[in-house]
Amino acid sequence: MRHALTAFAGPICAFSLLAQASVGLAQDAKADLERFQGTWKVVLFERNGNIIPAERIAGRILIVSGEKFTDKQGDKVLGEGTMALEPTKSPKSVDGKFTAGPEELIGKIVPGIYRFDGEKLEVVSGPPSKTRPAKFASEPDTGQMRLIYERMK
Repeated sequence: MRHALTAFAGPICAFSLLAQASVGLAQDAKADLERFQGTWKVVLFERNGNIIPAERIAGRILIVSGEKFTDKQGDKVLGEGTMALEPTKSPKSVDGKFTAGPEELIGKIVPGIYRFDGEKLEVVSGPPSKTRPAKFASEPDTGQMRLIYERMK
């Protein structure tokens, strides 16, 4: 009987550790999702390594509510969708799935990375057909976009 209990002890301990790790990962994602909540003003927009002039991004905001996001400029909605975070990766990753916006993005997963710096949020994303960006820069001829947002009060 003692050997039978010992035989189960290893898998039970492993399962317990995995369950605890899973809860920790879920808590990390929940904490980062909470940090995303609210309205963010675009302060820098870079595409393919080129900075978009400030007058072209004036009034552009990102609104995050739960797992849903809306990209707007003035009254015009540029895109909407949902996002999924993976804060345990390095760099932290985000997948955006567009439900409205540019036709070529609707229903597709846009891979990205993100990081917070106080009240700023930096996101770099690539086209759906490309691999996830690996660094916080938009590279020429990649279709990558780098955005820096500042939380609106």
